[in-house]
Amino acid sequence: MTNQPLVSIIMASFNSERTILHAMESVLSQTYPNIELIVIDGGSTDSTPQIIELFEKKMQGRMKWISERDNGMYDAMNQGLARSSGELIGILNSDDWYESDAVETMMHEYQNNHTAVLYGILRYVEDEKETMLYRMHHDSLKDGMITHPTCFVPKALYSEFGSFDLGYRLSSDYELMLRFQSKGVQFIPVDKIIANFSHGGLSTINTDGLIEGFRIRNAYGHISSRQMQWGILKLRIKSILKSVRINA
Repeated sequence: MTNQPLVSIIMASFNSERTILHAMESVLSQTYPNIELIVIDGGSTDSTPQIIELFEKKMQGRMKWISERDNGMYDAMNQGLARSSGELIGILNSDDWYESDAVETMMHEYQNNHTAVLYGILRYVEDEKETMLYRMHHDSLKDGMITHPTCFVPKALYSEFGSFDLGYRLSSDYELMLRFQSKGVQFIPVDKIIANFSHGGLSTINTDGLIEGFRIRNAYGHISSRQMQWGILKLRIKSILKSVRINA
């Protein structure tokens, strides 16, 4: 047994047979010992459920999982939050993976501040090669999302301010962070690589996600309705021109 606070890692998956084992192994290999893994699979039709079931034995009672149809990744994340028991919660995409000391690093910061959103540096990887290190500072949240795969959030914040808004299909994590910020929640940047992002994965931002981002920024008063409409129009024109070039 350990008196170290429990950390919950939530992982949403759907037809992730190529990547989910790597993601789950990155949780198992953490240097911090007191972790539970919660996998919410959306009823995958490939071998994802079988991979999860086999992996559960490695977690030795520290894993919960289901595989059934859901209403998208944010619904899955909300289901994971409802099943979580940890004081601190990380959310990892099934096509991304943690650095081995990610949880230990964030727990150290959490011990110093139990009410802040913690986030670090995200490494972009393509074809097993590092392409970029990225972190948008929380002071610029009005302009775009911080690195969500690196975020660790005290469960108390979800309990007080709510979970993911299913009205946003692709950018609900951005809305949640702006909601936290609007309520005066502190954000603490951690100067270490915490997670690795796989290019081309489920989290890749598309035009629809960017459009949602404009609407969210407008809802929180960071841009005017006119700026939102103009921004959305430019995105749609850009998308049309890209489609024309591809089909030419």
